[in-house]
Amino acid sequence: MIRACPTDVVHAAADAAWALLRDPRALDAWWDARLVRATPEGPLSAGQHLEASASGLAVRFDVLEVDEAARQLRMHVELPLGIADEVTITVVPIDAGRCRVSYG
Repeated sequence: MIRACPTDVVHAAADAAWALLRDPRALDAWWDARLVRATPEGPLSAGQHLEASASGLAVRFDVLEVDEAARQLRMHVELPLGIADEVTITVVPIDAGRCRVSYG
């Protein structure tokens, strides 16, 4: 098993990055997929389902947990060919204009 947790410093306030991650309509701006549907609509919340298309292939995200205080999302992802994963995205402030975003 290989585990990786890509992390990068983003030149934006943590609250701005968190707001972008929480808005399903904004997801197309930062991932290599196109949002097809969010059920129910609105900011990401536990129990919500996202359907996306990546290079013509269907991808499904089930939002398991949204922790506002920790700026953390936990999702179950289903990819083509039966590949599934649980991911956690975390936004941690560094200073007023930068934050660290981790995906793992």
